[in-house]
Amino acid sequence: MLSALTLVVAVFLGASYASQIVYPFASGQSVVTVNLMQPALLALEGIGLLFTFAWIFVGATNYLFATRMSKMVRAAREAEKEIGKNLEAGAT
Repeated sequence: MLSALTLVVAVFLGASYASQIVYPFASGQSVVTVNLMQPALLALEGIGLLFTFAWIFVGATNYLFATRMSKMVRAAREAEKEIGKNLEAGAT
């Protein structure tokens, strides 16, 4: 559940960072409170976007791993129950 929530938050952050980078080019407005075309600011936003993509990747990888692991645990528990039934049947 935590991985899924992390994935959702990371996607929203990624969209936010991407919109902040694209906004000055799309709207033509380069000055609000700060200069949005400032190379240092764009570089910082780009780095933030890269970290966000890494976060999305890690979140997705963890989610897929947890999903596979829960299926394997469920199958192992069912096999354990079956072995227990077989042992009980053999003991009587």
